[in-house]
Amino acid sequence: MTQMQTLSARLPMEDVEWLASIEIPGATTASDKLRALVARSRQIHESTADFQTSLTWARELVAPLIAEISAFEHREGVHSEALRLVAEAAPQLMALLLSGRNLANNQKQNASELEVRLVTRSMQLATALLRLSVTPNSPCYDPAGLDRQVLPVIELSRIVSSARSLNPEKKDG
Repeated sequence: MTQMQTLSARLPMEDVEWLASIEIPGATTASDKLRALVARSRQIHESTADFQTSLTWARELVAPLIAEISAFEHREGVHSEALRLVAEAAPQLMALLLSGRNLANNQKQNASELEVRLVTRSMQLATALLRLSVTPNSPCYDPAGLDRQVLPVIELSRIVSSARSLNPEKKDG
């Protein structure tokens, strides 16, 4: 059994109110929440958090924004698929980075695997965003804004395609 130590701390009222308002699975009292926050912070700081723990934490960080956006979209009768895609991918990318911090054993292989996972997830996001621009009325708050960002990507993909046709060994990756 873990030995517990009592600590005393004076917190500003706004922090106490925030602590009371946040939801942390399995933590109901202020003491439970503080223990959970310290344990999670220690895991992240010591690079011992696995992907799932890091993903849960990253999702919890963006949850208030996602809830506000959902309420806004419901109230206004609008939806941004682009925002949803990015809000889903960002915690996943952050979790990969947090859980991948510990490269100690076999750094080259672990760094290479992390790179592949980050690039794969990033390209999945880019591909999903590009798909939104296929139709003239993409499901975004500002479809023209998406188009402004897609045009340079299209230009760049043409340049990459041309360079790859001139350099055959690059085609197979």
